[in-house]
Amino acid sequence: MAVGTGWFHMPADRPSWFRRRSIRLRVTVAASAALLVALIIGAFALIALQRRSMVNEIDRSLRDRIVGLIDSARLGQLTAAIPVTGRETGIVQIITIDRQVLASTPGLSDVAILDRVEASSGSPAYASVKNLNVFGSAKDEWRVAALQVDSRIGPVGIYAATTLGGVNHLSNRLTVLFATGIPLLEALLILAVWFSVGRALRPVESLSTQVDHVDPEHLEFRLTEQPTGDEIEHLASTMNSLLERLHRSRERERRFAADASHELRSPLAAARLGLEVAVAHPDKTSWPDVAADTLAELERLEVLARDLLDLTRLDPVRTVAASRPVELSSLIRNEIELRVQRRSDLTFTQHLTATSVRGVPDLLLRALRNALDNAERHAQSAITLSLFVLGDDAVLEIVNDGTTIAPEDRDRVFQPFVRLDESRSADSGGTGLGLAIVADILSAHGGRAAFVDPPNGTGTVLRLTLPIALGSNNWLPPHPNEAQHLG
Repeated sequence: MAVGTGWFHMPADRPSWFRRRSIRLRVTVAASAALLVALIIGAFALIALQRRSMVNEIDRSLRDRIVGLIDSARLGQLTAAIPVTGRETGIVQIITIDRQVLASTPGLSDVAILDRVEASSGSPAYASVKNLNVFGSAKDEWRVAALQVDSRIGPVGIYAATTLGGVNHLSNRLTVLFATGIPLLEALLILAVWFSVGRALRPVESLSTQVDHVDPEHLEFRLTEQPTGDEIEHLASTMNSLLERLHRSRERERRFAADASHELRSPLAAARLGLEVAVAHPDKTSWPDVAADTLAELERLEVLARDLLDLTRLDPVRTVAASRPVELSSLIRNEIELRVQRRSDLTFTQHLTATSVRGVPDLLLRALRNALDNAERHAQSAITLSLFVLGDDAVLEIVNDGTTIAPEDRDRVFQPFVRLDESRSADSGGTGLGLAIVADILSAHGGRAAFVDPPNGTGTVLRLTLPIALGSNNWLPPHPNEAQHLG
């Protein structure tokens, strides 16, 4: 078996065991772990600070005790027994460099025991000492301060010490307290987070249950929105918006399928009827005429199938990926030159600004041709094209001198298979998909198509808007007197 293959191989992108657990469990574990770490660090820090504070206070008391003996030690005015002045000062020994005890707390004059800490001159040295045999016991830990001073008999060390038993006792009690309290606090937090997260996620479970019962055939269903103002309400609102879009999309697909089947059936039915009549009456049939009529219906069917395919293949993501700078004015000018030769009965006028847009040239040319086909189908004698820059957009206006479209129909004509009354006959050459394809192509390029009010109240103005390409050189439109007239 090859290395890295086999049933035991785990995909690299597979989430870990913890990531596959429920949000409730993950939040509870994360919160409790964070609190546990914080409590442990806080407990150790508090115990350390408490111990450091108490030791500092002991050091100050020992220093004061030593300072009070400096003058007596220098002048040699020491008594053998140094009286105990307080519980905090503990025990005292004054020892020569040859370890002779000059003075001490009563009961400690026989043996030098505090000189285990090296005395320093200038300021006392401090140290914690264990196993110090004081009064026959070596169990306690002691804090010792030592200072070396010059006296009449030579250098002597002044030592003061006190037990750290109280400090250690308090530290131990705090340790026990934290060791008991932290698990209790951790348990309370786990319960609180578990039930709080469960309560917070309960509306999500309700939404999930409602979504599970959504019937794909009845997308008019809406989720219950609670006016809480939080993320759950936003989630419900977002999902309802999604259901609304899906419902509209589904209804458009149904209408599109019904309209497409009707439109496809019409040329097929016409061709079939002509052939059936010809077969039923062969002696009265002109077969060249039948063939011509059938070819015309097949051509109409081919155009309709092509438009349907173009309409369903438009993908905004792939359109953006395949886009490149396109000189729109050159594209328009080349197309107009071809149409001038074919339509001598129409006058084409151009007001073109050199403008670059970003898009797919073939798709932009298809949208331009469909828009011009629509203008030619309704124009009486003239078509005017104006290309100019408006803000960050390139705007192409195609004006024909035909019948003005009513305002209530201007949005509807961009829907598939929508024809106004004057263009419903098959002889007009339209499939009802041309403007729908124009609108979809521009939408895929981040633009839009719309019919606007004609400037003089007559005719029809189709406005196509596309974002200009960054870094392109755009000039102001030429003066109307410089417009180019063709035809």
